[in-house]
Amino acid sequence: PIVDALHACEQYKHEPCYLFDHQIVLDLQGNALLCCGIYDYEKNTLGNFLEMSFDDLMAAKKQASTCKSCVRHGVHRFLQHFGHPQLGPLCESLVQRNLQQSSLAAPAAS
Repeated sequence: PIVDALHACEQYKHEPCYLFDHQIVLDLQGNALLCCGIYDYEKNTLGNFLEMSFDDLMAAKKQASTCKSCVRHGVHRFLQHFGHPQLGPLCESLVQRNLQQSSLAAPAAS
């Protein structure tokens, strides 16, 4: 369940967001988007990549309330749990537990 995964990630919220620091997301028109984990195009378009300086792009990302909220709750660590030495195995165990519970609750095939 997402609530369990987010709770597990919350203890790592102090860790930096790799996506923020090392990734620029572009759409097909060349617009820079806030993040690959955000799907609200209207609120998260930062501007045309070719018309912005890198400093302007990073400033827009730093001012984004979505990023601040995401980091405050540790959601960024959930999006980046793969490869994390502690969080990766923890999230994978939550997935396995959820799959086992789902298979126990599923009706038997006839």
